[in-house]
Amino acid sequence: MGIRINKINTIGLKRLCEILVCLFYTWYFLPVCKVLLWDGPFKILFFGCFVVGCVGLLCFNGIRLHTVVGIVLLYYLVFLTFWLLKVGDASAHIRISFTFWGTALLYFGLLDDAGRIRIGKYLLLIFCLTAITSALGVLADNAAARTIAHAAADEELQASYQIKNIAGIYLFQSLVCFVPVLIFLPETKKQRWLSIFLMLVVLVVLINASFTISLLVFAVAIVLSVANKISKANRLILTGAVIVSLVVFWTGIGDLLLWVSNQLDNATIASRLSDLAAIFSSGVLEGDAGVRGDLYKASFNTFLRHPFGVGVHYSYRVFENGIGYHSQFLDDLARYGILALSFYGIFFVGYFKHLKCAWGKIGQSQIAPVIIMIYGLFLVLNLGFRSAEESIVMLFIMPMLPLLIEEQQKKKQQTVSTERRSA
Repeated sequence: MGIRINKINTIGLKRLCEILVCLFYTWYFLPVCKVLLWDGPFKILFFGCFVVGCVGLLCFNGIRLHTVVGIVLLYYLVFLTFWLLKVGDASAHIRISFTFWGTALLYFGLLDDAGRIRIGKYLLLIFCLTAITSALGVLADNAAARTIAHAAADEELQASYQIKNIAGIYLFQSLVCFVPVLIFLPETKKQRWLSIFLMLVVLVVLINASFTISLLVFAVAIVLSVANKISKANRLILTGAVIVSLVVFWTGIGDLLLWVSNQLDNATIASRLSDLAAIFSSGVLEGDAGVRGDLYKASFNTFLRHPFGVGVHYSYRVFENGIGYHSQFLDDLARYGILALSFYGIFFVGYFKHLKCAWGKIGQSQIAPVIIMIYGLFLVLNLGFRSAEESIVMLFIMPMLPLLIEEQQKKKQQTVSTERRSA
């Protein structure tokens, strides 16, 4: 009896630790909390919930040895040293980076599969709720998400959107990462139509929000997913058709994009399409696309000049210290040189192996490389490793989803078996 009581108490305490972690993520993720509960005392309270929850899980579960855990702990050690020695702008970035990577330590290091599913269900719920409120907000006011994402925007205006639980660009980038899941998983006709409907909703929201990079990656995600879903023979045919189409229509793509841009009411998207038209027509970057291209080149050229990096700079003033501050991957190459390259390599290898294994258990291992390519493309084209949305989706929900699906499949099989025995 005493052993049973101790076991019940242990389970209860583990659940309490998981609840504390969920409380932190409620505060960390929901935009409305950034308005109502973002003052100093609340930060201490909710960060305290996370620390106590993680320490409790460490005591009950221990820490799992994993490539992602190792590289994140090394990152923490290095960045903490930068902060203590007051190197560069480490103090300005330490809270963002430590909070973001904390999700990786929690998922890969401190939780068993059952805990991952329990917390993951809750995170998926608040993500879906925020995605719905954000989509409705952007459809009602297309400036909403862009205003929230803009660091120089009026804080009162940002708060007026966030109080309605509207999130910024990183939530919409995270939605794009679900494209391969929506393409690979549907088995019935009803599920396929639902997936098509959801992707159309995401497309409309992205167009309305004027997130051009997200639109570009959305298109790439669909092509990559379809190419990986069809048979190898058809994949070769598709690849050949794409190459031939590009060769045949290369000179006409610019005119087509220019025509489409002239038909659109959305000035931002029209401007970006016009820039792309100029690229395809002349091979020269112009307008907004040209500015972003120059920022990418600045970071890459700095890396070539300084293979070991220029140091810990996070001021985000473009071109300062030779950094463009518009590409996470290229900016990190400029900051840390080949050390950054090593970090990305080790992290993505460990992350990919875990994703492939997890999705492989439900017969969908081909989803893993597509997710990796989409996420990698976002990190090349935009800033990353900083937002709650990206942290929760990429470091928790994506690897947790196959566990949740597998659990549902087992429950369904058990129900069918029970019904057969009853019959």
